Amino acid sequence: MKMQLIRKDLWGIVNREVTRPISNVRAQTAWDRKNTLAIAEIGLHITQSQRVHTEFEFAADIWDRLREIHQSGSFGDRFDLNHRLWTTKYDPDTESGTLQSHINGMMDIAQ
Repeated sequence: MKMQLIRKDLWGIVNREVTRPISNVRAQTAWDRKNTLAIAEIGLHITQSQRVHTEFEFAADIWDRLREIHQSGSFGDRFDLNHRLWTTKYDPDTESGTLQSHINGMMDIAQ
C-alpha cells in the first residue's frame, strides 16, 4: 500500500511530510485534492470490514489508525510472521492445490 501511495505521489500527505498550506488558497485546494485521492486509494485497497476505520477527514489519520490496528510490535510477532512466510510451501496435492490459492494464502500472511 505504501508503495502504491508513493507511486501516485500521495505518500507525503499520508506520512505528514506535506502539511496543508495555511494562506495560499490554490495550494490548499491542491492539498485537499491529494488528501482525497489518498483516502480513496487507501479505501480501495482494504477489505469491507476495515472501512469502519476510515471515518476520518485526513488520510494521515486513517493510515495511523490502520497501522495501529495491524502493525505487530513485538519481536515474537515479527518472528512468527517471518517463520510463517519462509516455511509456507506450495503443495499441489492439497485440497485447494491451485497456485492461485497458494498465492492468496501468502498474501493473507503478508497482510
